[in-house]
Amino acid sequence: MWQARREEAALFIQRLFRGWLARRRVMNLQKKKEEENLDKIRKEEKFRKQEELKHKREIERRMHPVTKQDFEILYQELELWRVNETHKIKHNEELLHA
Repeated sequence: MWQARREEAALFIQRLFRGWLARRRVMNLQKKKEEENLDKIRKEEKFRKQEELKHKREIERRMHPVTKQDFEILYQELELWRVNETHKIKHNEELLHA
């Protein structure tokens, strides 16, 4: 009888200990997943800020060109615009004469 009670107590202690270990492991996994999600959010925010800054710099370069490269970009865009407008005009003339 004493042996049976002892085994029952040992099983009870084992059950509690294993439950505690399982809960601890789940908490650690949840914490790790939460940290990974926060890290992902931080990286996305950092990337978004970098892209926003890059966009602002690009606008500033176009609004107030300083370097030779800035002017070259503007000239290229102007030439592209001119070619597109010329194409539109020619296309509209062809439609009117057809």
